Amino acid sequence: MRRRWVGTAAFATVALSAIGLAAGGAAHAAPPEPTVFLLEFDLLEQGVPQTRSDDFSLGREAQLTGFSWLEREGVMQDVDLRIEVCASSGVCVDPQNLAGPVTFAAGATTVTVTATLTAPPGEDPTGSVLGRLTFTADDRLGATGVDVGAAVMWAAAVLMVGFLLIALVRSRRFADRADADAP
Repeated sequence: MRRRWVGTAAFATVALSAIGLAAGGAAHAAPPEPTVFLLEFDLLEQGVPQTRSDDFSLGREAQLTGFSWLEREGVMQDVDLRIEVCASSGVCVDPQNLAGPVTFAAGATTVTVTATLTAPPGEDPTGSVLGRLTFTADDRLGATGVDVGAAVMWAAAVLMVGFLLIALVRSRRFADRADADAP
């Protein structure tokens, strides 16, 4: 009876460790998704700047690491575009000229685009821009601040202890069977 309990405890340790590692690590380790914004401009006049903004929220502290224009529709092909991304903490950057990652606090963030038409407007002085800001974040688990690497090492140690217990129980069973079969 005791051997069966040890085997069951070892198996439970292994299973719970694997489940805990999967649930805890997957819940908070992924970096935030890229933020896509769409801004529409209308009635642009040559030489007259027009500004549009979009707000979004970062769920946790992250670093702005990249930016790209995905689409420039209509008259937006013939404009000078200036972009600025600002956090509620006061950090503002031009993502087109990033020298390296810039840290943004969790919370409200604003992307502002100013368009200035450089050529005479055609028939339709309207257009839109679609852009993407890429943020990455530290891989930390929840509010505890536990490093994922340390959690993985701990879980691996627990798994190894569980496997060792299973191996010991099995070798003990094998030895008991060998003793029982001996003349």
